[in-house]
Amino acid sequence: MPQGHGRPDANPSDSGGFGVPPGPACDDRALAVRLATALARGDLRLHFQPVVDLPSGRTRGYEALCRWRDCVLGDVPPDRFIRVAEQAGLINDLGRHVLHEACRAAAAWPAIHGVTPTIAVNVSPVQLTDPDFVQDAAAALRDTGLAPSRLYLEITESAAIDDFDETAKRLTEVRALGVGVALDDFGVGHSPLSLLRWLPLDVLKLDRSFVAHVHDQARDSVVARLVVDTAHSLGLHVCAEGVENLSQAQQVLAMGCDYAQGFLFGRAAHVDHGTAPPEARAAGLDPNEPAPVRIWGDVDEIVLITRPDSTITYASPGTLPLLGYSPSQLIGTRASEYLHPDDGDPAEAMADPRFHKRPAGRVHRIRRRTGGFIWVRTRSQVVRDASGRAQEIVSMSRDVTHAVEVERRLATTEARFRWAFDQAPVAMTFSGFDGVVQRANRAMADLLGTTPEQLVGTRIADITHPDDREQDDVNARRLATGADTVQYVVKRYLDRQGRTVPVQVWARALDDENGTPALVVAHVVAQDQAG
Repeated sequence: MPQGHGRPDANPSDSGGFGVPPGPACDDRALAVRLATALARGDLRLHFQPVVDLPSGRTRGYEALCRWRDCVLGDVPPDRFIRVAEQAGLINDLGRHVLHEACRAAAAWPAIHGVTPTIAVNVSPVQLTDPDFVQDAAAALRDTGLAPSRLYLEITESAAIDDFDETAKRLTEVRALGVGVALDDFGVGHSPLSLLRWLPLDVLKLDRSFVAHVHDQARDSVVARLVVDTAHSLGLHVCAEGVENLSQAQQVLAMGCDYAQGFLFGRAAHVDHGTAPPEARAAGLDPNEPAPVRIWGDVDEIVLITRPDSTITYASPGTLPLLGYSPSQLIGTRASEYLHPDDGDPAEAMADPRFHKRPAGRVHRIRRRTGGFIWVRTRSQVVRDASGRAQEIVSMSRDVTHAVEVERRLATTEARFRWAFDQAPVAMTFSGFDGVVQRANRAMADLLGTTPEQLVGTRIADITHPDDREQDDVNARRLATGADTVQYVVKRYLDRQGRTVPVQVWARALDDENGTPALVVAHVVAQDQAG
């Protein structure tokens, strides 16, 4: 969130309530003048919200949140004055002020439990375009004496998508200072999980929209868990935002989040210079307590990766519900074949080495398999090699047709699940209690020398060693009746050539909305990989 100011719907008690309504009660130009005056007078104040380590719940650092109480207008909502600052050309001055003051405050804080707390400062997308941004960060560290390792700069998904290359370059320079980089509010936009591979990051902050119902809605729990696992596989730490109750905290802990932040641990507080902010409240987390939700779900999104000649090399599962084409039907074809002839190709010019404009979203039409077109907003980014030659073009499209808005949002959820499921390094299957495989990932297919498509519809018994089938039936009945909810099994599969594949299997029964066991999810590890 830009400058760490919180959301419009944040609990107003953190800053005494917001006096200015969301609408333009005060003209933006007049507000900009008052903001410039407040900035010059030093009237903006920083509040600090604790970030805790999991599972200990101990304070590891704070996020700096800027607040403005005008003598006439009262408390001005952060989303209002940040937008005005960006439009009025004040955001760089505001950002420098927040960064310097946050570093100055943190430099004076004592150690907590033997560790000096970190400080996180949010960065506006506009700041990242400033050529002096890295020098400003270095100056703040130099002037305040704060150790670079204690500073984290947080960027948003939108800042990353707007220009992959420029953002990655700027963040690499920041990290060269010894400063950490966090991707804030992940999940608010429509970024693919592959974004995490392309940016130099240290921490991923899981947006509160994921966390809000992670403890009582299976789909949210599934998506969050898959994002956490993906981030960890890339060497990133994960922080859960917006944790407000113990059930949420237990859920994100069980999912493997490294850090957490939210009202459960403490609200943002203003302190005088030289005084450390309050430590996080003890939440009573129990790492041995089972997660409130233990089930899997699904997500969707439209992402295409194409070569410069428009040949599709990757298509997300979201193409099926929105366009009527499965990924396998699109891969190898040309993206230009599906565009309305009057709209042109939004990514075509980007492959030209002379193209250096910022990738803007473009609204155009895409042909559906069943006929007709839907309107989408597409943003594309070219990935170039060291010589500047285009290698791939990543295009992210979302439906802006009002009539299918709800359907599009649900589809976004499915794409994220499928991408993470298919790319998971651990072999996985979903099967019914009839013993038929409903879904298998690539790792499972590789283990048995086949393809995921060929495994779907296969009976578990047909790929199980004959001597193990009777025990498999017993295990399935125990899961179906609820006698077991989790099982650990050592068994043997048969690969495509009929060879024995010794494995360890962790199986769990998944309940439907009525609480009745409906599916079995299995995580499979070959004996020679299990150590």
